[in-house]
Amino acid sequence: MLLYLESLGNPRKFSHIARRMSRDKPIVLVRGSRMDRLEANGGATTIDNTVAANVFHQAGVIAVDSIADMFDCATLLCHQPLPAGPRVAVVS
Repeated sequence: MLLYLESLGNPRKFSHIARRMSRDKPIVLVRGSRMDRLEANGGATTIDNTVAANVFHQAGVIAVDSIADMFDCATLLCHQPLPAGPRVAVVS
C-alpha cells in the first residue's frame, strides 16, 4: 500500500488502522510538503516530526523521503518473497 500523506487528522485512528493493515500488506508512506507547512503554521494537525516518525514506526509503516523512494521501496517489496520460518533476521 502506497500513501502520499498531506495531513494527519487523528493520529490514534491512523495508527490503529495502519497497524491492522500492515499485518497483511506493507505500507510505504511519503509525507507531503503541505503537511509540513500546515504544521509550521499551527494547523489543526500540528504534530512534531519525531512524534510522527514514532507513530509511523509503531504502526509498521515504512516512511520514505520522496515519491521516487516510495516507488523504489514498493518495487523492492513486490519482487522479494516473504521470509519463511520463525527464525528470520535482517542484517543491513
